[in-house]
Parts: sequence; structure tokens; C-alpha cells
Amino acid sequence: MAIQDSRNYVIPNMSDAQIDRKLGLGDSNPSVSIDANGNIVYRQAARPLSQDQLDAADALAGAQADQETARVNAIVTAATTGGTVDADGMVIPPAKTIPAGPISGNTGSATGSITAASGASTGPKVIPAATGSTTDPLGLGKGLDLGTVAGADTYTKRQNAYAVLTATFKQYGIDTLAPKILDYVTQGYQSDTISLLLQDTPEYKTRFIANDARVKAGLPVLSPADYINNENAYRQYMAAAGLPKGFYDQQADFTKFIASDVSPTELNNRIQTAATIIQNTNPMVTQSLKQYYGLSQGDMIAHVLDPEVSRPLIQKQVASAQIGAAAQAQGLGVNATTAENLYGQGISQAQAQQGFANVALNQTPMQKLAAMYGGDAAVQGQNLVASTFGTAGSAYAEQQIKALTTRETSAFGGSAGAGKGSLGGADTSGLT
Repeated sequence: MAIQDSRNYVIPNMSDAQIDRKLGLGDSNPSVSIDANGNIVYRQAARPLSQDQLDAADALAGAQADQETARVNAIVTAATTGGTVDADGMVIPPAKTIPAGPISGNTGSATGSITAASGASTGPKVIPAATGSTTDPLGLGKGLDLGTVAGADTYTKRQNAYAVLTATFKQYGIDTLAPKILDYVTQGYQSDTISLLLQDTPEYKTRFIANDARVKAGLPVLSPADYINNENAYRQYMAAAGLPKGFYDQQADFTKFIASDVSPTELNNRIQTAATIIQNTNPMVTQSLKQYYGLSQGDMIAHVLDPEVSRPLIQKQVASAQIGAAAQAQGLGVNATTAENLYGQGISQAQAQQGFANVALNQTPMQKLAAMYGGDAAVQGQNLVASTFGTAGSAYAEQQIKALTTRETSAFGGSAGAGKGSLGGADTSGLT
């Protein structure tokens, strides 16, 4: 509509000369002024205006008002979203930082976070990472445009999924599945789906192989957590009992327990039963085991718990200790070498008991004879043991014994202190 000559018009952001030129008034007789608020005010011109000029002034005022309204709205929008307004009155959204860490571009690489400003005429742009680059060695950014919010978010989710899954399966003892995990992650599978897919791999089935036997036996499958908890409990119970290394502590042993549905509690009950048997064993035997070989109670429990498994470990020691206990019961002392030699000759515990009883019966008389006739009293016990059991040096021992008994017989015209039928010309038939 046309304006009246007496009307004032507020036309912001234009100089006097600009308005005059817009209205075709030239540079003379300026028809505008600046009011107290800094706005440009158009007043009645010094000379009459044509209708076209009045219409142009009306249009110019309206356009300037619309532009100012748009500028104000842009400022409000920017303040609300945290952005800024450029020189043209356009809203620049706030910068977004990609949390993926160092991102490599096709013209180089940049360390630190990369900032993208959508809609900005200037500023850094994110170049998608190259698969296999030094800043993304695993290739988790495969197929992603990290210059977009969606791409950056997907990259972060892939990182988290890969980290959690690889850590979990490493705890299971099958960290060799890492390449498969990476493949599934970059294909876009979710973590739960990947876990299910991995259970069908040979590595997983081998690690939890006892579950196959449980299924065949009609037993429920154990979860990885329960499976591993059982294994740890087996170890703890056996360690607490002091069982020897190599006894029931291998993965194959745990597989048998789980496949047979032997719970950790049941295994512990077996161990405690074996411990009770050891506690009720002749203390001389257990003492000899400790003295000869330093065997702990755990070694002895292992023997009782499963003789077949532990026989290679301690059978010789146990049998030798029983022979040593037979000597100890007669007040005699034999070392581990002697006891093992007797075991190697096939001397049983019963034969050892009989033989050491004969040695004990004759040792004191023989020591007295040695003292009387210049012999060595200290070696008489050894001579009697060698002669009785036929160990190394037995021929020489028998000569020494016979020499002393012969001198005793000659001196007194009767029997020697070590009487006939004991040793020397002794009856040792019971040892064969």
C-alpha cells in the first residue's frame, strides 16, 4: 500500500544515502535521519514523492522488517541449541566431537578428537578412517562414514562390543576367538547374537567339552560361568588339602569331574574321607614318609584318594616307609636308601617286621661280643640287617658275625651270646 507523506518509517541497517538511492532521490536533500535508538528513520522528502517512490519506500520498509525478524529468530535458535550466527544471519549448529580417538584421513592422519560443524562454511571436516590404518588397526571403522553422527556412534558401539566380548572369552581361555569376534562386530551383529554364534565354533566346544558328555547322559548343560566356577572350586579344595602338583589338577581331570556330574562339594567329601584314613594310619608309617621323603599329608591323601593315579608318584615311598616303620617299631634305625633297597628286593612289610624283630633280638648280644673281642660294636646292627635280608655286603657281614660267635664258642665251650637259630647260622627261612 502507498504511504502517507506525514508517516515515519523505521528502516534499520541502511544509511541515509542507501535509502535515497533506493527511492531514486539521489544524494541531495537527504530524507532520512537516525533516531535515539540508532534506527534509520525515513521522513517526508524535501520535495513531493511520486506514487512509485512511495510504493518503493513501503516495500523497502517491509523487506527490512522481515529480514530483522529472521535475524532475531536465528539468534534465539542459536542461543537455544548452543550454536552461533554467521554474517549472513545463518545458524551454525554446535560443533560435535567424535569420541573415537585418533582418526586417519586419506591425506594424512590427525591425533586427538576430530570436530565436525554441520552447516558451517568453514572449519574442520572429518574424513572417514581408512580400514587397517595405524589409528584403526582392527578396522572397526569398516564401511562407516565417521564424518556423520550415525557413523561415529556406530564406531563407538563397535569398539565397546569388541572390548567386552574379547575380554569375556579371554577369561574363558579361548582368546583365539578374537578374529571371529571382530568379523561379527564389523558385520553389524549385536553382542548377544555374537555370543550365540561363537558357541558353535570348534574352539568353544573344545573348551567346554564336558557339556557334550552331559547332554548325552541327560544332564543339563552348564553355563560358562558355572563351568569355570566348578573348575576353580576343584582347584581350591585340592590346594587346601595339600594334594601334590600333577594330581587331579589338569584340564582333563576337570572335564571328567564335570562330565560325571561330580560337584566340587562331592570331591571335597572324598578328600576329607581320604584325610581321615591317613589320620588313622600307623603314625610310624606317616613319620617315616615325612622323614625319608618329606611327604606331606597331601601326598598321602592323594595315595588313598586314587591309588592308580598316585602310584607313579609315591607308591615306592609309601612301601619303603612301611619297611622303615617296621625297623622303627623294634627300636632300630634304617635310612631311606636301605629301606628302598629292601623294597627293591621285594621285601614286604610282613617280612620286614619279622626280619627286624630278629635283628633287634641279636643286636645287643653281638655288640657285647664285639666289645669283648676287639670288634666294632657300632656296625653290628648293620651287619645283622645285611645278613638277615641279604642286601649288599651281606657275605662280609656274615663272616664278621660268624667270627665273633666262633670266638665266643671257643672261649666258653658252649653257645655264643647270639644263639644258634637266630642269625649267623640263623634261620632266615621266614624271609623268603
